[in-house]
Amino acid sequence: MVKIELLKEGAAHIRINVCRSTLVSSWNGMKAKIFVSLVMTLLGSLLVSSCSFSAHDTSASTPAPATTNAPKAAYYTEYPATTAAPAGEVPKDAPKGEVPRDGDEHRIKIVRLYYATDRKRTGDTEPTKFYGSERTSRDTPLEYGVCHVTLPPEHQFAKLEEYSLLRWETKNSPEKHVTLVNLRPKAELDFFSDLRQTVNASSKKEIFVFIHGYNVTWEDSARRAGQIAYDIGLDKTRGAPLLFSWPSQGDLLGYVTDETNVRVSKLHLANLLTNLVAQSGAEHINILAHSMGNQALAEALHMIGLSMPTTQGPVFNQVIMAAPDIDVDQLGGMSEAMAHTAKHFTIYSCKSDLPVRVSRWFHGDHARVGSFALVNGFDTIDATLVQVSGLLNHSYVGSVPRVLLDVRKIFEFGCSVQERCCCCFEERREMTNGYWGFRAGEITNCSHSIACNR
Repeated sequence: MVKIELLKEGAAHIRINVCRSTLVSSWNGMKAKIFVSLVMTLLGSLLVSSCSFSAHDTSASTPAPATTNAPKAAYYTEYPATTAAPAGEVPKDAPKGEVPRDGDEHRIKIVRLYYATDRKRTGDTEPTKFYGSERTSRDTPLEYGVCHVTLPPEHQFAKLEEYSLLRWETKNSPEKHVTLVNLRPKAELDFFSDLRQTVNASSKKEIFVFIHGYNVTWEDSARRAGQIAYDIGLDKTRGAPLLFSWPSQGDLLGYVTDETNVRVSKLHLANLLTNLVAQSGAEHINILAHSMGNQALAEALHMIGLSMPTTQGPVFNQVIMAAPDIDVDQLGGMSEAMAHTAKHFTIYSCKSDLPVRVSRWFHGDHARVGSFALVNGFDTIDATLVQVSGLLNHSYVGSVPRVLLDVRKIFEFGCSVQERCCCCFEERREMTNGYWGFRAGEITNCSHSIACNR
């Protein structure tokens, strides 16, 4: 049983009392399914890796052709490549990791990324290895801090540049790849004070929260959050990006452990989101969750929604659930309370999403939202016809330009599907219910067709 009580003065905290329950499973009856599903996922991932020439590409992206008409995106500070960041931009007492000095004539982009995590520290001072895959203790469930993610001078929209062994590269470098270079843990009070100062100094007072999915390391969660924040144009005039990184194993064989951990993390995420409402000073809190991360998000918003007074309006702005690895009936049962928490919900689904299809089979052939689902009060956008990257068709929200551009429009303008770009979408019907889908092929009769086709 979960009991939640929001305090009257601004809904500042959640008191959560969880009675222990016993989970009994028959491993012998499920091990065949686990083995086969993991082998399928492994083979798919290896195929993607071979196609994209990536050394560890479980969320590979197809390079988009460069264009001079790319939308300006910049929650970053650009520094000349031969000049270090100004004093104070990166804390001197941060763990190992320097802001890069690049000999190239171009500029490296630096994203200042807030983070909250229930990953346990590894004891390594290297920023990329500072947090691992183990859960924190119950006494200190969340750690807070600020990290810096760099994007290369020739960064392409909707691409997570990373090293490749085929190019004789063994690690990410700021000159060529999206790289986590620096971090500094902060006490909770200092964290929210810093965040509040950043938000108050911005004109739109916006916070963008990113929640990653299954099989993601600490390093890759920060890299992806930084890349998306930059590409959706979250600059300092708009507010601040924030990563919630739960203890995924970062391992294809860690699905069962990941699903256990994400269920525990829902309590920590609920506390974080409630504290953001009460302490950040933000007027717009936008949330993007990917894959299994949607399990934590849905549960957290469900708990918050149940605890909110019926007369209280939404406390979050836009919520996007991308490739959700969550049961359709489970989400449907929580949707009414969830809908009370935010102004608008959007679901991106893809009928050819291989990991979600495998997850469906693994969970007794029960439908998953990421393949396709219509949920009352939520917009469903079918991304099946867009040119997705690799063979998994799972990481399209950060890797397919047309989808990521739509994410930017949702967060920046909060407009409906028709207002965002009616030429990019077509209205479809499932029985008596309507939904939207991306059109196939290039967009020609659109005022922003160059950006849509990138």
